[in-house]
Amino acid sequence: MTLHVRLPAGLALALLLPGLLAAACSTTEPAAPADATADVRSSDRQELSAPSATPTEEPTVTPTPEPPPTPTPEPPTPTATPVPPTNANLTFGDPEGWVAPLIVSTEEGVLRDTAELSLDDVAYISLSIANIGSEAAVGPFFVDVYFDDFVVHRFTTRNGLDAGAGSEWLDWRGLSQVVRIEPGEHSIRLVVDSTDLVREIDETDNVYERSFVWTPSGEPATAPALRSRLPNLAPITPDGWDAPLVAASYLGATESGPLSVDAKTFLKYGFANVGPTSVFGEVLVDVYLDDKLVNRDSWSRLSAGDVLERVDWAGLPDTVRLEPGRHTLTLKIDATDLVEESDEDDNVVSLEFSWGTGDVPGRPATASLDPILDVPEPLSLPNLVPGWLWGWDGPIVVSHQAGTFQDDYLTVARSPFVDIVVFNESIVGVTEPFSIDLYVDGEKVNTFVMGGLTPERGFRIVEDWDRLESSGRMTVGPHTFRIVIDPDNDVAEADEADNVFEKTLVWASGADVEEPGPVVYTDAQLRNMLAGLRDLLDTPGPVLRPGGADLTREVMRVVDAGYYLMTGTSVADERLEVVLLPRTEYEDWIWDSYSERFAVSRGSDYPVLMRARERDSTVSSGLIVRRFGKIVILGDAENPIADVITTVVHELGHMRQDLVNPAQTETGSSLELAAVREASAQQFERAFWLAIERFTGLDLLKYPDYPSYRALVEGQLNEWLAGYRSDEHSLGHLVQWLAVMVDPSLREAAADLVDDGELTLESSLAVYERLIRMPPDVVGEYVGTLVDSLERFAPAIRAFSLGRLVPGQDPDAEGLSSLRTSGLTTP
Repeated sequence: MTLHVRLPAGLALALLLPGLLAAACSTTEPAAPADATADVRSSDRQELSAPSATPTEEPTVTPTPEPPPTPTPEPPTPTATPVPPTNANLTFGDPEGWVAPLIVSTEEGVLRDTAELSLDDVAYISLSIANIGSEAAVGPFFVDVYFDDFVVHRFTTRNGLDAGAGSEWLDWRGLSQVVRIEPGEHSIRLVVDSTDLVREIDETDNVYERSFVWTPSGEPATAPALRSRLPNLAPITPDGWDAPLVAASYLGATESGPLSVDAKTFLKYGFANVGPTSVFGEVLVDVYLDDKLVNRDSWSRLSAGDVLERVDWAGLPDTVRLEPGRHTLTLKIDATDLVEESDEDDNVVSLEFSWGTGDVPGRPATASLDPILDVPEPLSLPNLVPGWLWGWDGPIVVSHQAGTFQDDYLTVARSPFVDIVVFNESIVGVTEPFSIDLYVDGEKVNTFVMGGLTPERGFRIVEDWDRLESSGRMTVGPHTFRIVIDPDNDVAEADEADNVFEKTLVWASGADVEEPGPVVYTDAQLRNMLAGLRDLLDTPGPVLRPGGADLTREVMRVVDAGYYLMTGTSVADERLEVVLLPRTEYEDWIWDSYSERFAVSRGSDYPVLMRARERDSTVSSGLIVRRFGKIVILGDAENPIADVITTVVHELGHMRQDLVNPAQTETGSSLELAAVREASAQQFERAFWLAIERFTGLDLLKYPDYPSYRALVEGQLNEWLAGYRSDEHSLGHLVQWLAVMVDPSLREAAADLVDDGELTLESSLAVYERLIRMPPDVVGEYVGTLVDSLERFAPAIRAFSLGRLVPGQDPDAEGLSSLRTSGLTTP
């Protein structure tokens, strides 16, 4: 699809003029260190806060909520309990001229029922109540109208009702806006004082109910459009909360705590659209105390993937008569079943809470989140461990050629060379000699004595040992090699339990062993790997969860296919390990990797490491590190499928940069250099999905022109413009756009952007290659020149992004929530 974007005057021409930058110089490739800093990928979400939707007597639809101002924290204070009347009695009314206390008519201002209600007509509902007691009903109370089992509207009597007085509401016409009416018989129920705010002499006469029949529409029946992809609304537990529904006596609490009828109760809830498509209209969200509706909010900005939070509603004592004891709070999403969902059975969550009397305990002290409090002690002894050198196949390497550092395809007909690597994982050197025992299949074959100094953070290497017999001992089949470091404990170490390493290698027969070639996929194989992709991406739930389904193979199959379509190389042929783990194991892996960094760092560096570990283990969804001699991509698999795929692909973009231009990885960590690395990985994500789209014919990156998506685009761009001076991710997003608009070597990409409103696959890859091959010493000046043009081109970035939204798009073709940044706000 071609998109034509109207740009501010002069900008389209400016994009096609020669750029402002000179081409970058040639790339340098210094030797790689044993380790490098990690790249962190953070997961994103949208959070909206709704104000209280106080019931009103006016027959209007609840307006779309806007985020409330941040309230000022205050300690819980006792709420005075008024002395209620004892001789009031609220019930349905019997005013003169009314045929019943509850009337449904198709004519406005008519106080008699319509004999036949049609789906084509507007239903006007009028109702009457009275206080037949001898005392006034003091204070506000509520009158609810039910349609079958749904509360469809709440009226408020704000000033109570005098003894012997009545009250009426005429011609409420909002029924069809809050509930789906099907042909047939339905009950309409009037409930007076629906939350028991008024103490009455008779609590049994508050309900009046009638049945009405709706006939089908007289218009020619049209078959409803069948949708294969539907939204799905469900309660969720937001980050840091202990449940989807929280009740506490403290403002801002994220865990439920002690409650009292004499103190404020703050309620909050979280829910999300976990389906693959957006919700068109309003969503009503109700909170019930036992069987009484206490709060209703209306939400409208529900794009696919949105997470929404209602925080610190404190109107419970003003809405319901709250008695001490145990009560059930129930959260109902899509409370009147207006939204057609893929799963209608996951909209409700109920939790039990207990309210006491009197004051509540003081708010518990918040545990400090400063990771410095958990600083380990620096090592005071050396620590010899099996060594992993960058580019080597491990602490033991066996090959048939001297001077190589990767395992060979082995044969009994040729002599092997053995390499052994030991690392002093400490900031304390080893002055005394130590030995290394080498075992093959459990039999010791040699002892190597390592004399002289082993410095802190130093490697000791046995290289190309060739005295292992080529025949006799090494027979066809598997053989296990094992090293034991310092077997006689000559060196006092910080850890004596990490001195052993073993690996198993396989010997073949014959003089020559044919090494397998690179993986080659045919189009038929790639189509098979991507078969059912849309259904896979729409599958709810995480990729991997303890005790649940494991979809990691399916994820990596898609990753491999897309990577091959872009690069002509299988992921299996890269010097790479992809590790997808459940969240707890993901965090444990990060902590284990950081223990290695702490061991070789000075105590003065620990605070920085602690904060980095906290960041990586709590807010990241994926990262890339050099570890175990190769690149490791780590992913949190307790995320949706498309999120995990995108995370892995983002890190693959970093991996290719590290393999093609390691100098970018190894040259410091300036904001500009970090931003260029992020920009390239972000563009690599988009190129991946463009390649998938082209090959499969699917539309994965197109989004409807809804107000929610316009707000999303504006919000993302504003966030980047506000944060690019300090955040490499924000600056990286802007670098991509500005590089296309300014860099003369990307003139063809700029032409594609002007013509189509977006980059083609080829242009996207050209931008990626330009960024990853840039020498580090020119990055600062390059990014500085781009930023100097930001004010000039910011309107064009906004116009291009908003111009991609598709008016009238088929809801079934809505792009994935995980790909909105790639689809809308990446050039």
